[in-house]
Amino acid sequence: MSAIGDQELLAFTNCELVEKGSNTTLIKNLNNNKELLVQHEVAIALTYLNKFKTLEQHSIDLINIFPQLKGDMKGAYSVLKNVRDADMMIDADSTVRNLQKESASKKIILPSTRVFIITCDRPPALDRLLQSIYEAGQLERYDSIFVIDNSRVEKNSSGNQEIVEQMNKQQKKRIVYFGASHQDTLLEGLINSIPDEEIAIRFLIDREKWSSESSYGLSRNLCLLLSVGYRALILDDDILCEAIKPPLPSSGLIFGDGSDRRAIFYPSRNHMREIGIKTGFNPLNAHSKVLGETIGRAVSFLQHGPLNQNALNGSNAAFLNSISADSPILISQCGSWGDPGTHNPHWILNLDEDSVAKIVQSPEGLSGALSSRACWVGHARTCLSKNANISQLTGLDNSYLLPPYFPIYRGEDSLFGTMTTCLHPNSVVANLNWAVPHFPIEDRTDRNVKSPIVGDPGLGLVARHLSDMLELNTGLSVDDNLHSVSEVFLGYSMKSGKEIFDLFKSERTKRLNEALTYLKVRLDSTSIHTRSWRKYLERGVEEMEVGIKDLELLSYKDGNADIARHQKFALEFSLSLSAWRMIRHESKNFISSLY
Repeated sequence: MSAIGDQELLAFTNCELVEKGSNTTLIKNLNNNKELLVQHEVAIALTYLNKFKTLEQHSIDLINIFPQLKGDMKGAYSVLKNVRDADMMIDADSTVRNLQKESASKKIILPSTRVFIITCDRPPALDRLLQSIYEAGQLERYDSIFVIDNSRVEKNSSGNQEIVEQMNKQQKKRIVYFGASHQDTLLEGLINSIPDEEIAIRFLIDREKWSSESSYGLSRNLCLLLSVGYRALILDDDILCEAIKPPLPSSGLIFGDGSDRRAIFYPSRNHMREIGIKTGFNPLNAHSKVLGETIGRAVSFLQHGPLNQNALNGSNAAFLNSISADSPILISQCGSWGDPGTHNPHWILNLDEDSVAKIVQSPEGLSGALSSRACWVGHARTCLSKNANISQLTGLDNSYLLPPYFPIYRGEDSLFGTMTTCLHPNSVVANLNWAVPHFPIEDRTDRNVKSPIVGDPGLGLVARHLSDMLELNTGLSVDDNLHSVSEVFLGYSMKSGKEIFDLFKSERTKRLNEALTYLKVRLDSTSIHTRSWRKYLERGVEEMEVGIKDLELLSYKDGNADIARHQKFALEFSLSLSAWRMIRHESKNFISSLY
């Protein structure tokens, strides 16, 4: 169908549609100010072409989306060619040039790096990780190494402190143990410095306030306050400081949404320990190499040469149109080798067909794969994306004003990633294509195929709503953007309980309907016809439908007390966001006296 010269990748984005009557629509290209008058149906069809593909690929997409085209490839192709010739589409080559401008090649001095290990009631895991960090070596590269201890059992706190003290006797590089007493000192110091912000400070880092909650975000807030002006590498305590090659390696890099990860499942973690191939480099150094760099500089060593349009194939054009060669990499993530780290095992429903095929064809089958929790999950090649997901080893460039974490609940990483994008719309996330070993010491066999597919949405639901509400504006300052995020949470607190309840129902139903539609399409189109996979998809459809029905049956009185509690949290988080820059400033002045 397509001529040789029509292999360029194109996308339709950053255009305004203006209804002109008589079934016509005026398209205004905001990139080049060109205009084109088309039929209304054509304008609607173009909005589906937001990823870089060839005209032939776009034509195939259109006839699949719109049955009324009756498979007329030639007609669809002809219309798209006219749209392209009218300069209504953005081409991948010009986007590549924008991402590699020479002005961005100037060397910048990156801030020093601080390493943080988050631990909670797992002394054996902490000991194992610290041993692997020393074995990896090159610790002189890091300004400081902290152990942030959020243990709830005194015996474990004492054990962790003893482990750090023993390590410090044996090694030149001193580790800072930041336990309950240090955290209380920081809390009291900040309150004394800015007493008007006591509510905000306590909400973010008060251990006593959240003693009965799973406070995943609290420890990460401490990492942020201890690294103002630095780059921070944050490690979960149950990983090893090793970098494992991806089992499906591919050269170069891609631009994606961060969720298009691949996976391979294995019989057991012991088997994985035997077959894992180390990269030979220190994973902390690998994060430090890319974290804080601009895209213009980073692509040269991530791509192993000049960037070309193939790296953009299938990528979202709106995302690429929002960044440039000067866009900074503010978050870096890597894959997982072992336990995937997810609380809900049903993330595999979103895996690509190749990954699923490998799972169902394995000796353990689908059920065994979900139960063993022994897999590689990550990217075959480095992926630059807009939003962060989750990683057991995460890099944050905290020389920029990053948002705080919500101190409790699951999904704190998702909300943090969304808020970072809101604050810095031109920033990107680097999803590195190697993995770190993740072998939890506790039993997680309860996270298996029997777990409900429709689980607690956690903070992920708030992240999605926030993302939909706020338009990303690169022209606003980071403080203006932070204020906008704060206003969203303030708005949650000021609505009536009934309004919040209806908002939750509406948002949750919307997401479940999206998931339901996805599962139904996948069930109809999957190329994997094994009974276990089809039954699994059918179960997903059934549970989604039941979940939607259950939401419809909910009444305001059912969640009245919880709503009031969550609105109080929303108010306190809004106050925390408003005071966050001041809290960071005071923390930076106060930290040097703590260790």
